[in-house]
Amino acid sequence: MKPNKPIPSPIPYLLQVPDLRAHNTTYDWRMLFMLVLMALGSGRTNILAIAQW
Repeated sequence: MKPNKPIPSPIPYLLQVPDLRAHNTTYDWRMLFMLVLMALGSGRTNILAIAQW
């Protein structure tokens, strides 16, 4: 039986993806957290449903 090869890290590939957001744009994490909590409170239980909400 052959030894398992380690899985390469995806980080070098992800760093090559261009960032299409506006530069110097920041978002308040408290606002995002509040929106996620509101979506969860309204019965959305997975990430796709939260994003659609």
